[in-house]
Amino acid sequence: MSVNTAHGAFTVDGVHTEVLVSDYSNRLMLVVTQIGKLGTIYHAADPGPGGVFEGDIPPEVRTLIGRYDDETLEAAARRLVQIVQSRGVNK
Repeated sequence: MSVNTAHGAFTVDGVHTEVLVSDYSNRLMLVVTQIGKLGTIYHAADPGPGGVFEGDIPPEVRTLIGRYDDETLEAAARRLVQIVQSRGVNK
């Protein structure tokens, strides 16, 4: 199984931010960090039929590990999914 990956680094509001994207056959893993390690980990899924991201329905975001009570992080995760979805990725 081969996995296509891409990575980059950016400055977001003056903070060094690293991004890693791993494209698996049926999933996309997106890692964004400003601390150099994994923090809170979310799972995103489309609430629509079949779990494929379609239309304007916001994705369901569920905390797997980390801060369960941080609405700002959850909103950021949901927005990242929407950005990836707008680029034509519907995994």
